[in-house]
Amino acid sequence: MDEIFEPWEWHLFEKLKAADEISARITTEATMARVPHELRQDYMAKKMLDMIDQIAENREKKFKGVKNAKPLQMEETK
Repeated sequence: MDEIFEPWEWHLFEKLKAADEISARITTEATMARVPHELRQDYMAKKMLDMIDQIAENREKKFKGVKNAKPLQMEETK
């Protein structure tokens, strides 16, 4: 599994780092708006999981019925 994951690790890390930066900005704004800590955490977790589910569903719809689908190509990180 390491041989498969390692070539993608840097790309995935960079994308997750960018998502973390956006999440931190949202959390900062919510803090400044005096949204309670527990509410912020619960809300962000729910929204992130929902987005991950949506992405997976869209990917499945895109490749549904495609026989011998080729692996997805990673875009270059800008």
